[in-house]
Amino acid sequence: MTVAPPWVLRCPVVTITRPQPAVVAVSLPPRVPVVLRWPPLRVTGHIPPAPGVIRLHAPPQGPWRLPLPQGHPLRNMVLPARRFP
Repeated sequence: MTVAPPWVLRCPVVTITRPQPAVVAVSLPPRVPVVLRWPPLRVTGHIPPAPGVIRLHAPPQGPWRLPLPQGHPLRNMVLPARRFP
């Protein structure tokens, strides 16, 4: 026969009571649907389709990272490692 070790409850025991119904009843006004009438639209002429690829007029300029100038206080600073969740 195997006997389990004695189990000890190490967290406090609390009693939870559900909230009682409110003494004061609040009534809300009835919801009225709002209907907006939009004017009819008429499209005249030919609408060209949207381009599949958008091309820039000039290539992006770089460099993206610039070194700090000599003597700058942050130039030789070591940053902590980044932690990702």
